[in-house]
Amino acid sequence: MDVLRCRIRHLSVPNNEEKKTTIMKKILLTIGTLATLIVSCKNVKIIYSLSVNPTSISFAANETTTKTVTVTTDASNWETNNSASWLTIAKQGAILQITSTTNTSTSERSAKITVTAATAPAVTISVIQAGVNTLSINPNSISFAANETITKTATVTSNATNWDATTTVEWLTIGKQGTTLQLTPTANTQPIERSTTVTVTAGTAVPVTVTVTQAAAPTTLTINPTSISFTDDETTARTITIVTNAVNWDVTTTSTWLSISKQGNSFTITPTENIGTSLRSATVTVTAGDQSKQVTVEQSAGSTEFGNGIVAASSFGGGNGTESNPYLINNAKQLKKLVDDVNGGHNYANTCFKLIVDIEVTADEWIPIGNEWIPIGSDNYVTITFNGKFDGNNRTINGTLKSARYNCFAFFGYLDNYATISNLTIAATVINYGYFSPSIVSAYTGSIVGWSRNQNVLINKCSASGTVTGGDGSSVTGGILGGGSARILNCEVASQIIGGNKEASITGGIVGNLFDGGEITGCYALTPTTINGGESSNTNTTGGIAGMNHGVISFCTNQANVNGGKSINYYSCSAGIVGVNNSRVADCVNQGNIEGNAIPGKSYYIGGIAGLNNKGNRIGLIINCTNSGTVSGDGSTNTLSEIGGIVGINNSNIINCTNNANVTGGKYNGGLTARNSGEIHTSLNTGNVSGFGLADGGLAGDNSTNNDSHIYSCCTNRGTVNGQSANTNNQIGTSISKPVETCPDGHTKR
Repeated sequence: MDVLRCRIRHLSVPNNEEKKTTIMKKILLTIGTLATLIVSCKNVKIIYSLSVNPTSISFAANETTTKTVTVTTDASNWETNNSASWLTIAKQGAILQITSTTNTSTSERSAKITVTAATAPAVTISVIQAGVNTLSINPNSISFAANETITKTATVTSNATNWDATTTVEWLTIGKQGTTLQLTPTANTQPIERSTTVTVTAGTAVPVTVTVTQAAAPTTLTINPTSISFTDDETTARTITIVTNAVNWDVTTTSTWLSISKQGNSFTITPTENIGTSLRSATVTVTAGDQSKQVTVEQSAGSTEFGNGIVAASSFGGGNGTESNPYLINNAKQLKKLVDDVNGGHNYANTCFKLIVDIEVTADEWIPIGNEWIPIGSDNYVTITFNGKFDGNNRTINGTLKSARYNCFAFFGYLDNYATISNLTIAATVINYGYFSPSIVSAYTGSIVGWSRNQNVLINKCSASGTVTGGDGSSVTGGILGGGSARILNCEVASQIIGGNKEASITGGIVGNLFDGGEITGCYALTPTTINGGESSNTNTTGGIAGMNHGVISFCTNQANVNGGKSINYYSCSAGIVGVNNSRVADCVNQGNIEGNAIPGKSYYIGGIAGLNNKGNRIGLIINCTNSGTVSGDGSTNTLSEIGGIVGINNSNIINCTNNANVTGGKYNGGLTARNSGEIHTSLNTGNVSGFGLADGGLAGDNSTNNDSHIYSCCTNRGTVNGQSANTNNQIGTSISKPVETCPDGHTKR
């Protein structure tokens, strides 16, 4: 349609009057025409233009965003018409804003929005919103066995054109085939159940999930090795390797002597030193999940063999060295520690020890605990003492103790101060095969102790049952103690005691030579003990209890047979209790047989109690003693043998003693003493006396005429005297002897 437009063109008016008139006429004419036109225009209709872009809009089902349409029109205003309640429209200038709500229906929905502007033809906008997508899956859970790697499926149902599935784990592979979801796991090697969620999406549908679970693999656990053995002093770590599929594992033990340390896939086991007396064992338990394995751990006890090359333990087997809590010696290495400590200069004064096990000594050389020796190239000896207290706990030292270097030789070499040895048995063979020059030092050999320097030393309730052989040279040998001053109480021997040879030999069943202040009380030399004196160039004395006595011997019994030694240049003495007595012997009993031997032309003195009873700085006293063992010489006419039932030669006192055994084989023979230069009181002889030489008497073969010689009438002989000599008498053999005297003390005759 054409539109009528009225325009008035601007006219220029000239200054000329004529022209002005003309123009005015034209204007009037124009105005008239214009008026006519205006009247005509009142009946004409104006048409406007209108357009929209775009003319259609689409929304997804769940889309609630605002979308816009541009409206173009030359009209001064435009309007919309919307009949759909799910749409919201708004005008903003030339823009139409359209906002949808969520379509909860599965069906598509549509609407038309009409736009109008004045006389312009109306335009429409088509709006479409898709229906909501549906999605379901069946089944929504799937499980697999631990070793299962097959594919399992789930069916996906959706109205969407496409669907997808995802998971976040690597052990599950997802596949799609049509409406089928394919799930394939790898094998689960871990002992822990695992699971994941597979998410399935399809268009606008609410995502669905499939729970996938795979069972735990059985826990696996291996350990290597499964058993470990340690030596007693081993304290190094051993490693055990762990192989397991478990995430975590643990290791435990209830044994306090083991330390355990975890390191990655292994652990170490470290024991303490076994200071006990027996093998010990423990169990170490490794756990992983529901699995457990055990490592058996054993540690040997310290060996009781004291052999060559033995290494000392680092500590004793317990205790703190006090009387109530002594150091324990549980094995040979701990004994070696004591040996090394003492010989290194630690005398352990007032320190207590306790032996817990028997020890077997097999070493080629025994180094005594405390000792004395002469270094090579020196004339001076070195002394090391043990001053502690050692409780043998009724345990036994077996094997062999031997050496040639130590002049104080035994299990304990040298004791001093208040050292105490108790309840210890030496069943070992003791051999001192060295040579010791008397110009330098004597060799003191015993089983328990070689030498004791102090009368406060105590040896109590100890015993010996092996052979004891003294060293050569100047030799002092005893079954318990070689020599020195000590208190020896309640000890016993059942051994073979062999005296040394060469220069001098002093041999005793309990002690070789008991020094001043020493004491032997309540001791026994038991059957089948034999005591053999050596052969020496100097004095040779042998006794069932002591070779020589300068102390006190009391309440002792000898059952051993005593075979006296020989002296090449001097005399020899043999007796049931003591070879030579220089002090006191009281309340002792001899039951062993005493036999003397001598080099031709030399003297020997034999007695049931003492071979020689001296009167020196002290009065040699023999009191309340009894002999019931045969006392005999070798019967040789080439020796000066003097044999008595109590004492061979008495230079001191014999009081209240009894001889019940036969006395034979000497040149001088007496029921109480062969020759007397002392005093004899209230003593009795019931044994038979028979000799072959110079004199035989029921009480004495000879009684000196000096002023100190007295045999009193309180003494009695009830035995038979059958001497081969002319000097034979029921009381005193020789006729020139001082006769029996009346007892000045009024003692009752025995």
